[in-house]
Formats: sequence, C-alpha cells, structure tokens
Amino acid sequence: MGKLKVIIVGCGLSGALLGNGLARHDVDFEIYDRLEETQTAMATKSALERTHWLIQQIVRLFGAASDASEAPVIVDKNFKQLLDLSSFPNYSRSAPINRVLLRDFLCDQIKGTGRLHYGKQFTGFEIMNPGKAEEQVRVSFKDGTTVDCDLLIAADGNQSLANKQLGLNNIVTLKTHACFLTKNEMPFSAYRSLPKELLGSPILMSADGNTLYWCVYLPKKFHDDVSGQDGNNAASEALYDEEKASCMLGVAVPMEKLKGRAIRSLDDKEKYDLISSGFEGWSPIFHKALELCQNQSIHGYEARCGLDVPLNWREKSATKEDIKKGHPRVWLMGDSIHPMLPNRGMGGNTAMRDTAEVLPRILKLKEAAAGPDPLSIIEIKKQCQEYEQDMIPRAFEWVQKSGRNLEVRKAYLPTYP
Repeated sequence: MGKLKVIIVGCGLSGALLGNGLARHDVDFEIYDRLEETQTAMATKSALERTHWLIQQIVRLFGAASDASEAPVIVDKNFKQLLDLSSFPNYSRSAPINRVLLRDFLCDQIKGTGRLHYGKQFTGFEIMNPGKAEEQVRVSFKDGTTVDCDLLIAADGNQSLANKQLGLNNIVTLKTHACFLTKNEMPFSAYRSLPKELLGSPILMSADGNTLYWCVYLPKKFHDDVSGQDGNNAASEALYDEEKASCMLGVAVPMEKLKGRAIRSLDDKEKYDLISSGFEGWSPIFHKALELCQNQSIHGYEARCGLDVPLNWREKSATKEDIKKGHPRVWLMGDSIHPMLPNRGMGGNTAMRDTAEVLPRILKLKEAAAGPDPLSIIEIKKQCQEYEQDMIPRAFEWVQKSGRNLEVRKAYLPTYP
C-alpha cells in the first residue's frame, strides 16, 4: 500500500487554491514558493474548522455567486461609447476578481498546516528511476536542496521553468508595448470622486498607440443595495467596506516611448509620468481614473502570453534523449501554461478553474496509490490527459479573448501559426 506525494511549486492563486483543496482531502503535499514569507498571522484552526471557515470567509470577502459578471464597454478617447459587448448574447461575460487579496488569504490558510515553504526558488526537476516502480520526480531549488514526489504541479507563473523543461515552450514575450498595472484600495472618498462611467462595466480603450483597461471591484452587497441609487449618501457609506473595494488600471504604451530605458529601471513616479503623458487630449473621465493611481505602486512589465497548445503536445515533445520532455508526472496549471493579457481580468478566474479540474484527478491518483499495487505511470498519464483535455480548450479560449491573437501577430508574425 502506497501513499501519493504531491509537490506544488508556486503559491500564486492556482497553487494556493489547490493546496487548500489537497489539505481538505488529506493528500500528502507541500508547496514551495520563491518569495520570502510576509508577516501575516498564522491560522490556528483545525483542518475541518479551517475548511468550513475558508468557504465562509471567501463568501464574506467576495460575495456569493450572482449575475454580476459584466462584459467590457469599448470607448474612444473622448469616452464616447463605441461598443457595449454585453449587447451580444453570445459574448462571454467575465466577473473579475481581486486575485491578490484572494491569493494572500488562501496562502494564510496553508501556512497554518506547516506545508508552505517560502524562500525556495524552483530551478528544475529530474525523473528518478525512470520506468521502474520506484519512479519519482526530484525537485531542485536554488539553495541546493531537493525533494522527491510522485507528482509535481508546476504553478510557477508565466516565466515557468517547468514549461521549458517539459519541452512545451509556448510562452512568448510581447515586445511592442511596455505594460503598466496598478491595483489599489478604493476608500469611500475615492469612490465618491469617480464619475459613474467608471463604476460600472470594465472599460477598454485604444487610442494614440496606447491601450487602457479599467475595472472596479465593489462588494456585492454594496453593489446590489446602491444600484440605481445615489452612492454618495450617508446610508451608502455605511454599507461600503473599504477593505473589500479596489480598482485596477492597466495601460500599455508603445515601447519607443521609453526612449531606450528598461522598464525595470523606472521608479513609480517615472512610470506614472509616462502613463499620464499618453492621456493628453483624452476625456477628463480617464484622468479621474489616473488620479487614483498617483503615488501608488505601479508594476511595469513586458506582457507574456501563451500560444495555442495541441492536446497531444506531450507526445510531440517526448524524446528518448531527454526523459523529462512531455513527462506525465509534471502537470502545468495557471500562468505556467496559459498566461493571458489582462484586458479581460480573467487570469485569476481561469487559474481557479484549473484547480477545479486538477483536484479530482489527484484524488483519483490518491485512491489508486492506496491499493495493494504501486501507482502506475499508466494511471498517472490517464489522469493527466483527462485534465488537459478539459483545461486546454477552455483556458485558451480565454487567452484568445484577452486580445492575444492580435498582439502576437504584430510581434511574432513570422512564427505565429
């Protein structure tokens, strides 16, 4: 009788959520994250209490499921509406989430179990005893330590080393634009300062070579109770929870505007000045959104996104010379396989869907490992295939909807299929 050992590298949203699911079902697992531990309170509840409490807290933080999902509105630089995508019945709406808040919350729950290890930068994996009953994956870290497991879940983001080692290499960098993203808290005073046009559906705009995406996250109860009312009155303020409200602004500017400077060399003021220079001549409504981001932390990056993956990519990648290529003991999830542009705010939702598809397959492997015979590579391969047959078509549909095809064709026209 054996026992399934699972290692997750990366404690982003998908890794943290999967870890909570594995803990709930008593699967032997560990999570390793490259970042150092932040100062947060340790959870002290028992495993059963924590699971029940976790569900309650997620609902408290983000509200129960509702019909609040909205399609973006496309406007011009004068804020004249060009197209309301919600008017198309077949257009897939999205309900963006504050993925940073949710990720941090989920990580806190795992820390209480002692299974989350910070400061462990993943550097690669090897297949030990290939083809034998004792076959395992050896995971290596920058500090020289290693750990062995039966199944490696790579949730190591859009710079995924596991993706490269498996031979997939489907993640590309878009070098035509510099991207800037800021996600900030939104106190009631900030909420009151915003025009109503910025408080509804997500906003998409492209002008003068720049692209803008704007979205607000409002607690469901507040959104429902003040719908159609004056959100500035005292009653509305009493309903408003500043811990749950936030906003996100994403802007892409042509790379030539950096005048040869590297994105990473810019401080927050320089990033803000660069963004605001592109707002010249735009509607004052856009400037209201920009004002909320002044003196805030702004993340600058070159966008990365995933090229389409065929369902048989593992067979195509496999070689006799390198057993790691396409190996079914290493699974990819979240941004490690399908990173997308932030235009639809669906990266977090898609990562969570991955978890819903990975977890039941791992539980089947746990059940098989508990039998009298060693867990077979045939069963591992079967569950891996079932996961990817569900995940790949669903996830890459959203990658395309994020605007990937247009941007990739601009940057990778000679190589993009």
